[in-house]
Amino acid sequence: MPELPEVEITRENLERWLHDRVIERARVEDRRVLRGQSVRRLESGLSGARLREIERRGKYLIWDLGDRGGAVTHLGMSGKFVLRGQGEPDPPATCVVLELGAGNRVIFSDTRRLGRFQLEESGTRKTLAQIGIDALDRRLTPRRFGELLRTARLPIKSFLMDQHRLAGLGNIQAAEALFHAGIHPSCPADQLSEEDTARLHRSIRLTLRQSLRRARSAEIRYLQEGDSENTFLVYGRAGEPCSRCGASVRRIVHAGRSTYYCARCQPRRPRRVPTDRAVWRAGRAQRRGNP
Repeated sequence: MPELPEVEITRENLERWLHDRVIERARVEDRRVLRGQSVRRLESGLSGARLREIERRGKYLIWDLGDRGGAVTHLGMSGKFVLRGQGEPDPPATCVVLELGAGNRVIFSDTRRLGRFQLEESGTRKTLAQIGIDALDRRLTPRRFGELLRTARLPIKSFLMDQHRLAGLGNIQAAEALFHAGIHPSCPADQLSEEDTARLHRSIRLTLRQSLRRARSAEIRYLQEGDSENTFLVYGRAGEPCSRCGASVRRIVHAGRSTYYCARCQPRRPRRVPTDRAVWRAGRAQRRGNP
């Protein structure tokens, strides 16, 4: 499933292929990715348009088409953009084709048809407005990250995957960041110490940048594709020895999603220890016979 690194690489590729180029003609091959918009509207809106730039917000890509307005794409579970030249076949599950002339074309394909390719409208703008701060945004300082954590009464793994709180991370990147930080995925987000928060903040940036370096290519590949190599440290490695300590990597389920971690490197910690004053009050209540 595409996460921030795959979406950012897609943005870079589209900028390189389409920047300041005119889309001579747009063709819709599978209307399911239009999410209710009409085929005619998308084709007419993109045909003759010139791309100025593409911005990424979390897992969404926002196209600036100048006086033509904009478009929004989301890769869903299996979507990808590819460049094809004269005589090269279209990929399987082609959904939208952007013809550039001389047989060159940029194609959006999506095997599972859960992606999105729409012209920007009030509904898409509302969706984008609900996205949280991007995980690589410079404004996401350790202090601001800590403020977000303190308002979240849910496991830290679930917090990291909540796109309304922190945009861009998915199942893979959340598991890898927690492993790098040595934090158990079930740890309550609002109970992380200041030290844990700073370490996790660094680990998120490290994990994302490592994935970006590894995955850069003209055609992104997903882990579920048969010939893709698992380069991650814990994700998808249940039962295998931890690369750091040799203990067996474990798998649990959070909100219906598989979570991988090392119990030795990511120990489950007790709830926050009460302060000395709280202990004193509890002792006094007990001496007085109060429950």
